[in-house]
Amino acid sequence: MIEIRIKDASLVFTNGVNLRYLAPGNKLPHTYQLPIGFENESYLVFFVRMYGGSYYCPECQPL
Repeated sequence: MIEIRIKDASLVFTNGVNLRYLAPGNKLPHTYQLPIGFENESYLVFFVRMYGGSYYCPECQPL
């Protein structure tokens, strides 16, 4: 499980979620569940397999 803290919120990814980094200038793939874009035009793209999960929890305590 991976937890990304964003101020007072948590973005949590469980087993079955694949992460891919796309450098600036690369195009987003045709299928994905969650893209996170950055100011330099790079992306983190998340793909969820059949049993994976991703959760957003505002005002959560760190895991």
